Amino acid sequence: MTAAALTASPVLAADGADAGGIDMTMTMLRTAGALAMIIGMLLAAVWFLRRFGGARFGGGMGSMIQVMDTRMIGPRRYVTVLRVGGRTLAVGVTEQNMTLLAELSDEDLTSNDPGGTAPPGFAEALGKITGGKNDRGKAQG
Repeated sequence: MTAAALTASPVLAADGADAGGIDMTMTMLRTAGALAMIIGMLLAAVWFLRRFGGARFGGGMGSMIQVMDTRMIGPRRYVTVLRVGGRTLAVGVTEQNMTLLAELSDEDLTSNDPGGTAPPGFAEALGKITGGKNDRGKAQG
């Protein structure tokens, strides 16, 4: 048989098409399986981060420590207001150290509104802690 006769034969052409169809089906099944594994790993990673990653990733809602506010006061220096259990703490944070600046009372956290329901801004709460002095040590007026 010549090469032209082999390709012209309907039986051989059909067999070749079937083999190509099976290969295509197997390739699609492998691709779908790999995609399912990747999606499963992504879902597992999201679950792990929510479970163990804390509030930053949507987890840790039952945590005893809550960051209420943070302000940068200099290069790599922050003042952070934390609520730990029922206590509210102002903490100074640097790269190497954390220092308790003050424990804030509910009176420190309420603003001057008549109902006392709205929390003050961070600057106002910090002004109460520091006695109304700005960063140069002059009294604010």
